[in-house]
Parts: sequence; structure tokens; C-alpha cells
Amino acid sequence: DNNTLQKAFLKMKRAVYKSTCSTWYERSIEGTLESFEPNIDINIQREFLEEDKSELINWLEMNKSKFPWIYFPKEIECANKNNHIFYIMKYKNEIIGFSKIGVNGTYIHDFDKTLHLKEDTFLIYDIFIDPSMGGKGLALIATKDIFTYLKEKGYKRVVVHIEKWNKASIKTATKSGLRPKTTICLIKIFGISLYFK
Repeated sequence: DNNTLQKAFLKMKRAVYKSTCSTWYERSIEGTLESFEPNIDINIQREFLEEDKSELINWLEMNKSKFPWIYFPKEIECANKNNHIFYIMKYKNEIIGFSKIGVNGTYIHDFDKTLHLKEDTFLIYDIFIDPSMGGKGLALIATKDIFTYLKEKGYKRVVVHIEKWNKASIKTATKSGLRPKTTICLIKIFGISLYFK
């Protein structure tokens, strides 16, 4: 079957060669934070998950075939080990968005590496809004909520990394006051990783 051959070829290609390039953004959350309240007419429930992250983890596992980039076992293992904070948005009691926030060690799937953060720094390593709810400013709400929540916990700096093709996330990041700091690229050939700026 042609589809099976294509999948096998892509899997083999990824084993031999992989490349990715992300821009890293950062900002301080000290001082007064800007208001990002969008103009929406629906009631969204928002909450942070710290101790028990199972609601989001179960949702990620159930939806990974629909959205394959949302669930990586190494990422979840690292999140549980390092007490990451998860954030969910619900509409009519259904998850429509989430964010994963790294503190301490944070596994970065794109680079297959764990990043160790300073005590006053957190990394937003995933923000997802269901495509059916796109264009309503929900990612900006999530960003504002996360900045406010982590500022109250004593954090002073946020970093994110966004692949260059992800225009929507770049737009959200810049509207949230994040500014580009550096670009890091990875080329992996036959299992040998080469990083460059």
C-alpha cells in the first residue's frame, strides 16, 4: 500500500536526518503587566494544575492522534519530575486550550534536550488553542494569566521558543511583550546533533 510506504520512508528519513530552527523570546514580568483582555462573548473557565495534572495529561493522550505535536512521553515525565505547572482553558466543561509551563529542568522535544532554568525563570513550552476557537484572542488570555500567576509566585522572567514557521505563535508572543533573543538551530545526521546560532 502506497500510504504505508510513504510512512516507512518518512520514518527512515527522520532516523537519518532531522532539522529544526527556533527563535527564543524572552521578557521580564517585573513591574506592571499590560492588560491583554480580548473582546470575546463566551464564558471560558481557566485554571492552573500543579499537584494533579492528570486531567490535562489524560486529555493529551486521548487527543494525540488528532494533534500529534501535543503529547510526548519524555515531556510529561520531565514535567511530573520537575513540578511543572499546567494551565487549562475550558468551554462548557471541555478543554479547548492549554499551556505547559516549565520550571527547573524542562525537556524540549524539538531539540531532544533538557534545559535547566534559573530559579526566577520559567519557560512556556506549549500553548495550544483548539482550532475551532482560534481568532478569539484566547492565547493572549492564557499568556496574561500565566504571567500574572507566575509573577505572584516570585518568578521574574519568561522565555519561549517558537519555530520560525509558526506565525500565529510569533504574533501572540510579540503582542505579549516577548522579544526575540536568539535563534538556535539543530541538524541531526545519523544520530549526530549539530547545534548552531
